[in-house]
Amino acid sequence: MEMIRVKVLVLFFILYGASQSWGLEENFSLLETGNKAQVNNLAKKIQKRFPLVPIITPIQLKKEISKVVLLDVRPKKERVISIIPGAINLETFNKNISKYKNKKIVAYCTIGARSSRVVEKLIKRGHNAFNLKGSLLGWINYGGKLIKESGEQTKEVYLLGGRHLIPSDHTPRP
Repeated sequence: MEMIRVKVLVLFFILYGASQSWGLEENFSLLETGNKAQVNNLAKKIQKRFPLVPIITPIQLKKEISKVVLLDVRPKKERVISIIPGAINLETFNKNISKYKNKKIVAYCTIGARSSRVVEKLIKRGHNAFNLKGSLLGWINYGGKLIKESGEQTKEVYLLGGRHLIPSDHTPRP
């Protein structure tokens, strides 16, 4: 049953061209296998697609996290499973957009495509915005912690169609 669901979702993305553009079919194995190389390859593809979008690495973000506005651009169904501590959602950001005009904004989604689009728009509006390289999956690969919106620590992440547990043998990069 699970394999059928995966095949249907992959077919859906192929029909809409997303899998060829972003390699989203690979997302199903990103956490199950702990394959950091896949995350990095997808992040590189996204960077090539959005060459004018500035990035910040997870390592840089860890050093600057208290000085930035961390913007989670994912929909609520993904955010309820996990977020990076301190992140605000797009709705909150848009309600108070003038408050963030002179702040450094770091946007993220699951792997970086959606947040790259948001960063493009923010830059056009005069904001100092960056995309988190590898987004949420890149953050996890570098040992970043996740919480639920309630503030409780979690080891779950949303990947195409559902909740996935970060494997216990997943070793973050140093």
